[in-house]
Amino acid sequence: MTYILGITGRIASGKSTVANMFKDLGAFKIDADSLVHELQQPGTEESKKIIQLLGSRVATEDGGINRKELGTVIAENPLALDMVEEILHPQVYTKAKLRSGLEVKHNTPLVILEVPLLFQSGMEELCDGVLVTTCDENERRARAFSREGMSSSLLDIFEKRQLSNEDLLGKADFIIETDQGLSHTRNEVAKLFGKLRELEKDKQPSEQSEAI
Repeated sequence: MTYILGITGRIASGKSTVANMFKDLGAFKIDADSLVHELQQPGTEESKKIIQLLGSRVATEDGGINRKELGTVIAENPLALDMVEEILHPQVYTKAKLRSGLEVKHNTPLVILEVPLLFQSGMEELCDGVLVTTCDENERRARAFSREGMSSSLLDIFEKRQLSNEDLLGKADFIIETDQGLSHTRNEVAKLFGKLRELEKDKQPSEQSEAI
């Protein structure tokens, strides 16, 4: 049987770092942002719709989406993000569902589903449990501003779309603090990995029920 763990948290709270640590331990990782990248490649219906909506300014030479330019457009007009998400989110959900379902069929023990807007997109329905990453607010914002293309206006737009840290923690089955050093984070991931493997084993049907 497979245990599907959703990982979410505020922007720059350590989601990707924690998800990659699980991957290093053997979990199969599905990253919503990677799915968005796929949908924004040249020639996809999603890229065509976004370019038609926002203009050639956001297009690469080969017809994909220039993510840096898209970020600039969103910073200038926050409503653009709503329109882009209406195009992308349903397909991200579908892709995540199909890929996690395939891993379930293959009896992959642990699947990680990393999604920034896990609850807003309804993807928590695909998960057996949810892990929320959290860290000191000043450190989190410093991490966010270290990202290429990030600005105060863009960060403000993204943060307004996310649940508060308090709300996220209230919905969490598991919590990992990521502001106490990588070694501490890695140890917490390893402990939870072992716990989830036990939960996955508990989902296995007993020999008696299989016989019945």
